[in-house]
Amino acid sequence: MGTSISLKKKVYVCYYYSNNMDIELLRKKINKEGFQAITGRNEIMPGERILSVSESITKCDYFVLIISDEFSQYMREEYNTALKYEKSVMVFIKSELYGDGEINKEFKDRLVTLWDNETELSMKIIETMVGLRYKYPVRGYQLEVLVEDLFKFYGCDTRRTAYTQDSNYDIYAEKDGKKFYIEVKAVRSRIISKSSIANTIVMSDLMSLKNDEYFVLVVANMIPSLIKEYVNKRQISCD
Repeated sequence: MGTSISLKKKVYVCYYYSNNMDIELLRKKINKEGFQAITGRNEIMPGERILSVSESITKCDYFVLIISDEFSQYMREEYNTALKYEKSVMVFIKSELYGDGEINKEFKDRLVTLWDNETELSMKIIETMVGLRYKYPVRGYQLEVLVEDLFKFYGCDTRRTAYTQDSNYDIYAEKDGKKFYIEVKAVRSRIISKSSIANTIVMSDLMSLKNDEYFVLVVANMIPSLIKEYVNKRQISCD
């Protein structure tokens, strides 16, 4: 029997280990909201080998950086790994540290959240995660995972775009020099709206695709016949 795969969005929590923060309580709160929170000391999934920090970060969807004491070298390395792999990064800095010149310099171009005590920190992190859960519902996320796995099955190298980034597509796939830009849609209604499809077509036009570049639209809902005909005429791959 194969091992079941969790479709929960994974949250990597980076923090300063020696500050006695109750990180386990925070992990439980994040998990309660429907995510899977891990740190460098946790396994990515029960039953698997313990992954390296770099592997753990690459397998996560979100990266939460908590600066409560100092921005240590290992924290900086984990943070840079998250940026390198284009993860959705959220930064929470203790208010009294934000005036530090080095920290200000490090995060001057990034939106950060300030906090004064652990209760406030926990509340702000959970508020952020709840907002992400509302903005990116589980159904759409699960469909993205399945579509990415399908392209991987056919030998493609894939990468999903970070949720905090504005992008014209959800998944990038490449094989034998061919590039695929894949947009995945799964709305709550039975039939997807014409405007939703039209907006996606406009985004694909803005990309000005070259030879061996393809825009693929994957929809979990019924597509109106007129829109389907229009899409076929535009030679956009729509499944």
